[in-house]
Amino acid sequence: MKMKIHTEPLFDILVAGAGLAGIRAAVSCAMKGMRVLLATPSRLCSGSSFYPMMDTIHCLCTTGPDDREAFMKDIKDCSWSMNDPWMSRYYVEHIEECLKHMAETGIRCHKLPERKLACFGHTERDLYYWNDWDRLREEVRNVLDRLERITVAEHRELVQLLTAQDRINGAILLGPDGLEALSVKAVILASGGMGNLYLHSLNTADISGSTHVIALKAGARLINLEFNQFIPGFLSPAYKTVFREGSLRYCTGLLGPDGHDILRQLLPNQDACGECLLLREPHGPFTTADASKYFDIALMKSALKNIESRGGAMDQSIGCIIRYSPDILNDSRGYVRDYISWLLREHDIHIERDPISIAPFFHAANGGI
Repeated sequence: MKMKIHTEPLFDILVAGAGLAGIRAAVSCAMKGMRVLLATPSRLCSGSSFYPMMDTIHCLCTTGPDDREAFMKDIKDCSWSMNDPWMSRYYVEHIEECLKHMAETGIRCHKLPERKLACFGHTERDLYYWNDWDRLREEVRNVLDRLERITVAEHRELVQLLTAQDRINGAILLGPDGLEALSVKAVILASGGMGNLYLHSLNTADISGSTHVIALKAGARLINLEFNQFIPGFLSPAYKTVFREGSLRYCTGLLGPDGHDILRQLLPNQDACGECLLLREPHGPFTTADASKYFDIALMKSALKNIESRGGAMDQSIGCIIRYSPDILNDSRGYVRDYISWLLREHDIHIERDPISIAPFFHAANGGI
């Protein structure tokens, strides 16, 4: 395969990844006068920031400067003091201005009318969201087109970082026309996690961890790769759909392939099913710290039993069937109401009557480069 080689720097900055972080980085650099190449192996507005099998992406925000210390305590308590204090402090001190600046990238955020708890949090806070991926993609493209210093390179995959004297001074990209070697002054890696190393992942196909390998070979360090988040996801009828845990108060059964309620079979007290579901409802990832753990144990036991019954082979279509009461249609919470409407509109799923199969899915990598 031939390689096109550019020895003179055409760009000051290469940004690898066109999700929320990559777009923000590209716009910030361009506004400071730098020439930027924004490269993505898929398309603009990709990855977990614009996940197509989710109705909306949410971001929890402080409720003013007086809330920062309480938010810090929430983060510390929720993480069992394993959080990075600097990153936590940066988040709580800058999240309000960051949400305001998102409009500069073409992404308009909206605030839910009601406040919400963060996963494992103690205090309800403002929840902002963005959605409608095709419209957002068009608006982001319009912004980037106006910033003449940004060149968008879709379907360009980072293959290797080039180094000289312990500094990155270029990169090799693979695109529709073959390999291309670029000389750049700096590289920003905003390529997401490694979800597609797992059988079931709530990530798009380009989130494969390949950039982790490329960064490691170039001399970067990988940290905290064991800190990964798993949450329930749909096996059917719409594979890889994100499960909205706020629906759990209306769950009437978690059924295995044999039709038995596997959650009730696991509970020390079968009458505590409602309590378990209410404890599980406020958070996406699981915890073993309270009785909500039985919900996730039921999902995992079902998945493992499925493998054992097939001699080690996994049938991707079989998980736990979750059933709902029709009362869920009367829920007034925005993040539940909008989710139900989206399932019906986009996937023709009637949540109160259609059998929905769920299983544990990889969702987020909390470590990285």
